[in-house]
Amino acid sequence: MGHLQDYAKNLKELDVKNWKIPTFKDAWKDAKAGKKHPNNTEIDHVNNRWKGLTYDGLKDLFEKEPDKFKKKYPDLYEFLTNQTTQQTAGKISWYAQTSIGEFVAEVYAKLVSGVKLPDDVMELYKKYNGPMIAA
Repeated sequence: MGHLQDYAKNLKELDVKNWKIPTFKDAWKDAKAGKKHPNNTEIDHVNNRWKGLTYDGLKDLFEKEPDKFKKKYPDLYEFLTNQTTQQTAGKISWYAQTSIGEFVAEVYAKLVSGVKLPDDVMELYKKYNGPMIAA
């Protein structure tokens, strides 16, 4: 259920981020200000959030070609390599440490069950735009 809620809340935003083309006016304004349009064509936006080390081939890519992994899955790479993030996710479960999507789903399951979670867990959950439960 946590995955479905997460998809419903975040998939459209990720799709829009992947395909957003600036207007001419915005592009001109950015160019005049010296801003460069980020090249995010190599990023797999959907799998960056919802795949993890338990999926076929990702653990090997992470371990054997970390630079390639980082280019394709930058948010997931940061999630997996940030010690504070990993310690916080570990308060939920070892499985929550394997990906952003699994962390969000496992926290959501605890919230639905009425479990009071530590502040740092909730901060990380909010960072990843996890679906909130109505009080």
